Amino acid sequence: MEVTLTETGLIALVGMLFGFLVSCCRQIESSRCERIKLCGAECDRTPLKDETIIEMEKTAPKTEELDAL
Repeated sequence: MEVTLTETGLIALVGMLFGFLVSCCRQIESSRCERIKLCGAECDRTPLKDETIIEMEKTAPKTEELDAL
């Protein structure tokens, strides 16, 4: 069985990877952890305050759902 990757497939794959990374970054921002270890890399950080997290969620862009005709 031969599998070929077209330009559209490559764009979709890169888009999914980018979306996953953005999702991970948003989750890390809102986590309460002070030390994060991921794939051999580790980071010590000060968690965001509750007020900051709530403000970030308020200003996050909302997507609208469109009804199909």
